[in-house]
Amino acid sequence: LKPFGKIQKSAGMNGYKAIIFDLDGTTLDTEGIHFDSWNFALAKHGKNLSEQEYLRYAGRHEQIVASAVIPDLKISDLTVEKLIDCRHEYLDAHMYCDLKYMPGALQALEKFNEENFTVAAATGGILGETQRKIQSAGLQKYFRLIVCADQVKRGKPFPDIYEYCASQLGVAPKECLVFEDSNPGALAAFQAGCHVVAIPNRWTKEQDFSMAMARFENFSQAMEYFFPDNV
Repeated sequence: LKPFGKIQKSAGMNGYKAIIFDLDGTTLDTEGIHFDSWNFALAKHGKNLSEQEYLRYAGRHEQIVASAVIPDLKISDLTVEKLIDCRHEYLDAHMYCDLKYMPGALQALEKFNEENFTVAAATGGILGETQRKIQSAGLQKYFRLIVCADQVKRGKPFPDIYEYCASQLGVAPKECLVFEDSNPGALAAFQAGCHVVAIPNRWTKEQDFSMAMARFENFSQAMEYFFPDNV
């Protein structure tokens, strides 16, 4: 375990007023479903992405992914909007029936709530789908605020969503501790002025997290680090 920067444990948790969780791939184990949804849509045009090929798109906003995938796979008869609509057919049928948490994520949410931190979510998903996801996973009681990509002008990796989340919580970005699993999300939080902790998953582990203050394999490791007296 090698955090990128030094974290002062005593000043660390005492200095934060808000904890912000990304959802897909950080709190919820959904990246595999997203991978399958893209291939469901692409199969209608005789194309597919291997797991290795998908790694370059993992964690990115669907508009960015669709805009890149179509020329990358040389599909001439497909628009970004049609590709996204088709993948959402798959998501509607498969995303909400059996949502699973990332390892240690639920325990982390419970711990931060028990310690009376203000806890929020900032996700690249849109509001309606996110609300359905939160309800299906039983997470609504843990978040004081949920901010989605369609509530800000620019999605991750731009800082808008974290700037907006902090402002709605009434705290400064530097008072926010953010958990992210992808480079675009971590970069968004960092550029907003938040303190970023990276917890990559199998789809994002090769991405650049040099902007993060620390990187952990899972939430259990992170919580042991931030709350060593509870171990």
